Amino acid sequence: MYKHILYILPKNYFFKYGWRGRVTHAIGVITGIGDNTTNITVVSGSGISNYTNSVSPMVNLIEIKKQNNGIIRNSEIIWQKKLFKRVQKLITQTRYDAVIIRYAVGNIILNLSFQRLFKNRLRSVVEINSLAYHQLGYLPVSIRKLIIRLEILLLKNFNSFYVVSDQIRKDLIKFGCNNRIHVVPNGSNVQYLLNLIPDVGDITRLVYFGKFQPYYDFISLINNFISLSKKIDNIELHFWGNDKALDLSKINDSELKNIHFHGSYLKDEMKNNLLSTTDILILPVKPGAMASIGSPTKLYEYMSYGLPIIAAKIGQVGEVLSQGYTGYYYDPEQSGSLQKTLYYLLNNKKERIEVGANCKNEFLQQHTWKMRMKSLLNAIGSTDVY
Repeated sequence: MYKHILYILPKNYFFKYGWRGRVTHAIGVITGIGDNTTNITVVSGSGISNYTNSVSPMVNLIEIKKQNNGIIRNSEIIWQKKLFKRVQKLITQTRYDAVIIRYAVGNIILNLSFQRLFKNRLRSVVEINSLAYHQLGYLPVSIRKLIIRLEILLLKNFNSFYVVSDQIRKDLIKFGCNNRIHVVPNGSNVQYLLNLIPDVGDITRLVYFGKFQPYYDFISLINNFISLSKKIDNIELHFWGNDKALDLSKINDSELKNIHFHGSYLKDEMKNNLLSTTDILILPVKPGAMASIGSPTKLYEYMSYGLPIIAAKIGQVGEVLSQGYTGYYYDPEQSGSLQKTLYYLLNNKKERIEVGANCKNEFLQQHTWKMRMKSLLNAIGSTDVY
């Protein structure tokens, strides 16, 4: 097992806007490596120092602040130069076993510079959560194919690729990637497993918490809930998160009476909001969305609570849960599928509580960040192709 890893997140604004998908993933990687008794030095931009209390003593966070002198204070290029020089200094002063650098679309010069710096000095791994090929889905297919081939060429001198889903691995291989590829899905942290407050009454609550991402179909969820609530009285739909991006203008106010919006919440606050035997967590992924390409961090976070989960059977989300054993799926492209699944769970409380417990046990055995990073560290040090 490696003793010291260097982890580079090469965007100045990476931590600037607080907890969100990319930050949750990065902190997961960091804590997971640290939990495997491996030292890790992390280099990134403004705001990373705010997460000192979220990581273990095995972690050293280095913040590279932006220049703040007159006209160049907002220059990303100047910041990237500072980042490169700091990393260059670090690898001359400290012995690292490997470096992991997150791929950022557009960092062409920086990526090439780092590959040259690490060549023959340090085992290098590029972390890929998505490619420009995936992010620019609105472009013609011919142009996207050219883009991914250029991306593979740009990154070819890294020793190996760490990707978060098998779909990304398949896309890389399909377009000519010959690098070693390690598929390590996202996870969640065990610290989310805190005591849940007991339920009150007979009401069943459907719950979503998190950011209102465009790859979730909240309007369809709300409309399905409204239709179901006209037939069943004792159900509620609850949202935690900033819901400003949600357009409810086409829904009558009278139909929202059993739908509750609680607004933003602190990272570890959900332990105080969830009810242990009445709540069902829901993940309404849209067909064809970016979420079908990457790894579902939100799903693993849900699993850590040990509550029953209903999720759209899309992408990697549709490969994690075992139907009726660790969770429940619905087909977002089939009319009535969500309502049918919800109706079944409302009438099978004992079963869904058992399924939630199974889900929690599987999470502990397979999906913690500690387990994920153990797998990655082993893969980086092996000669096998993943």
